[in-house]
Amino acid sequence: MAIEILALSDASRRNLDRYTISQANYQQIIAETKEKYQRTE
Repeated sequence: MAIEILALSDASRRNLDRYTISQANYQQIIAETKEKYQRTE
């Protein structure tokens, strides 16, 4: 039982890392896109 919980939390941590990384990439893309549009105006 304890081992299963440990394995689950490890998988959850990896998913959380992946989510955090994708969020960071998304924020970066948004920032770069805004910059491009502001430059062309």
